[in-house]
Amino acid sequence: MYDGFLMRLDESGAPDPSFGDGTGCVTYDISGGDDYVHCAVVLEDGRILVGGSADGGNGSFDAFVARFTEEGDPDPTFAGGEGIRMTGFEDSSGDYVSIAPNPDGTIIAVGYITDAAGASDLLVAKITEEGELDERFSDGAGVFGEDVGGFADRGTSVCISPDGGIRIAGCFEDKDGGMDGFVAAYTADGDTDTAFGDGSGIAILDAEGSDDFLSSIAMDASGRVLVAGQLVENESTADVFLARLLADGTADEDFGDGYGYVTADLFGGYEECSSMVVQEDGFVILSGTTFQADDDTDFFACRFEEDGVPDVEFGPDGVGFSIYDLSSFDDYCYHSALQADGRILFCGESDDGEGATDVSVLRIDGGGTDLPDIMVEDFRGSELSDGDLLPSLGSVKAGSTVTRKLTIRNVGGGVLSGIKVRLTGSGASSFDVKLVGEDVLNPGESATVRIAFKPSSFGVKKASVRIDSNDEDENPFSVKVMGLGVSPEISVLRGTELASGKSVVDFGKCDVDSSGKTLTFRIRNVGNGRLGELAVRKSGSGMSDFKVSPLEGTSLAAGGTMAFKVTFRPSMEGKRTAMISIPSNDPDENPFEIRVIGRAD
Repeated sequence: MYDGFLMRLDESGAPDPSFGDGTGCVTYDISGGDDYVHCAVVLEDGRILVGGSADGGNGSFDAFVARFTEEGDPDPTFAGGEGIRMTGFEDSSGDYVSIAPNPDGTIIAVGYITDAAGASDLLVAKITEEGELDERFSDGAGVFGEDVGGFADRGTSVCISPDGGIRIAGCFEDKDGGMDGFVAAYTADGDTDTAFGDGSGIAILDAEGSDDFLSSIAMDASGRVLVAGQLVENESTADVFLARLLADGTADEDFGDGYGYVTADLFGGYEECSSMVVQEDGFVILSGTTFQADDDTDFFACRFEEDGVPDVEFGPDGVGFSIYDLSSFDDYCYHSALQADGRILFCGESDDGEGATDVSVLRIDGGGTDLPDIMVEDFRGSELSDGDLLPSLGSVKAGSTVTRKLTIRNVGGGVLSGIKVRLTGSGASSFDVKLVGEDVLNPGESATVRIAFKPSSFGVKKASVRIDSNDEDENPFSVKVMGLGVSPEISVLRGTELASGKSVVDFGKCDVDSSGKTLTFRIRNVGNGRLGELAVRKSGSGMSDFKVSPLEGTSLAAGGTMAFKVTFRPSMEGKRTAMISIPSNDPDENPFEIRVIGRAD
């Protein structure tokens, strides 16, 4: 049995662990039989609409629209709590292949109805935000089928005009057995839009000598209708097709070669155009699958300028189109989407070479060859190379902070996005980094990285600033940073160096009322700042049995040393213990503590 599934990827293309119980994917059985999902839309609030067909029993299929929460669960506020609205037809099967949400929360779903004899009609439905057929649509029915003009009528794509009007692209079998494309227009209530297509509400697109299939429809900023698909000459030859209609359904003579459409033979073989996106500048990108003789099938994309002229600046070879071989086997591209940052996603499937298929998602820059290019400058405005060392941050007193900045520039033609900064390396705790500005940079834009050096102890501190982005050549871009922490550093020796709070000095055995035993300790400043506020103190239950000599002074220059003595003179038998504490201005060992023990017979 076939079941539906939803997969969500994060910005990097990895499965999103916040979706689908940590896997990034959820599956769902709609009917208990075969379920096919053909379209999906993500709403502004994160909920997800899908449409398709599900086994309705008795050999027929029902069209359905389902809504899921942002986490991938069936939406309990849709279709009476089920999350799925099935639409069945007596003695016929239905399928929704394209859906479009209205601003008021209603949904337009488009596809086709097929009867027992195999004849099909265009299917259009309007569903309320609650998941019910909208009684305000199509004279209270909420759904209708229409015979556009032949035996096999299919709606393939839908879009909504600014006034709520419905525009549908599709194809049908004409009286000669060939296939023609059509665009149908309806009002928001489901009535025929008589202002479109010479009053019939339908515009026919028929290129002589070929079968015409339309797969996608969109409207540009001027209200003109764009439709895309392919013109099929024979089993091995098909060309990409793009047309533009005026608001009344007539061909736009300012598009293409004056006929309102343009065709493109991209690779000399069979190109099946499945999807279209319209960019902000009016350029149009078509995508789909290219079938070439003696070769695998692959994703393709091509771009046209606003007037229909092929954009020769698109693609890595500057020819206006590009081919993407994702798996070294067969790759099929079905859908595309325009991201907010201008990049474009293509989705389909790829043969894994072992008889199964995998989901494939490809992302390209919106300009084809206009890739982002990161450039990083130091605080003097000098360009850095990946791995360069930033000029030293200098000597900084422990507890103080010095700040420098880096400038990130996008010197490429594409959008630089996914910018993140972080620190790595053994000395990373002595630095802070912060991105000031946007994490998405259009060509020519810049952002700042603030680097703070804040040593807590003496010595040379080293780290690397890692800058992640979508730059293909320099991701991540790394800059090494270094500074000198200025600070005193106390070291106490009793022959060998002692560890504060951990070392124990044993005086051994002494007789009660004897002269005792004396040991010498040395304090050394191994740091690079003056060690001051020095003193020696004792505490603990046995402190009266240990005598400490006074220090020669209260401070030591870098590298300086002074000594003090501790005498163990027991006053009673047994084990005696005390703590010797040496306070100072050392930032991380204040006081320095030594445990001393002795025994008396």
